Amino acid sequence: MAQFIHQTLGGVSAQVKRASGLVIFLGLCLAGLMVLLFIKLRIAREMGALATKQAIGLSFRDIVLQELYPIVLTGGSGILTGIILTELIGERLVSTLLSILGIGLERVTFSPFPLLSVAGWMAALLAVCSAVTCLSCHQLRKMHPASYLNE
Repeated sequence: MAQFIHQTLGGVSAQVKRASGLVIFLGLCLAGLMVLLFIKLRIAREMGALATKQAIGLSFRDIVLQELYPIVLTGGSGILTGIILTELIGERLVSTLLSILGIGLERVTFSPFPLLSVAGWMAALLAVCSAVTCLSCHQLRKMHPASYLNE
C-alpha cells in the first residue's frame, strides 16, 4: 500500500510536506514578530516603571523575567485553548465553511496528531516567544534610570 501511494501521489505528498514546513516556519516567524511588536510597545509605555525598578536595585535578569512571565503564560494558554477548540469544533467548523463555499467537500476529518508532536510544536512556539522577549529587552541594559525618573 505504501508503494502504491508513493507511486501515485509521490510528487504531491512531497510538495505538501514542503509547503507545510514553510507554513510552520512562517507561523513561527509571524508569532515572533507579533511578540516583538508587543514587547517594544510595552517597554516604550512602561519605561518609567522599568527605570524605577532598575533604580531600586532589581537586576536586569529580574526585569526580563518580569516581562517574560506574562508572555509565556498567555502564549501557553492560547496554545492550549487552540488545541482544545480544534479538537472540539475544528472538524465541524471547517466542514461547514467548505460546504458553504460549494467546492464539493462536504465532510472533512482531521487526522489525529501525536501528543509528542503537539508538545514539541508548543515548546517551539514558546521558545520563539521567549527568545524574542529576551532579545527585545536588551535595550534595557543601556537605559540610564536617572534620565527617566526625572520626567
